[in-house]
Amino acid sequence: MLQHEPDIEVVALAKGGREAVEAINRLKPDLVFLDVEMPGLDGFGVISQINYSPLPAVIFVSGNEEFALRAFEVNAVDYLLKPCKAERLQTAVHRARELLRRGFAPLAFPQANHEAPRKHHR
Repeated sequence: MLQHEPDIEVVALAKGGREAVEAINRLKPDLVFLDVEMPGLDGFGVISQINYSPLPAVIFVSGNEEFALRAFEVNAVDYLLKPCKAERLQTAVHRARELLRRGFAPLAFPQANHEAPRKHHR
């Protein structure tokens, strides 16, 4: 869906959290789409290991809405639920563009356990 965004270039895809950390730190993107639940290291653990400044804007993506509050507590630009509609993605990208244009405030990293999130069954 990002191919319809002329100013967005996909520079890397990662299969897990540790691979995401390596790619983000090597490529230093302005914007990162990050799955919350990844093998090895969750999305919150990934952002805590970004080692450059200014930090990228982050849009979290998840099939589970239970992590949305935590995402906004670390100043994520947006939180997309899978499956994501094109209009919703466009809204998130527009929000990221505006924040980056104005000088996005860095992500916040509260002390937390960065193991893969556990699913809660009801």
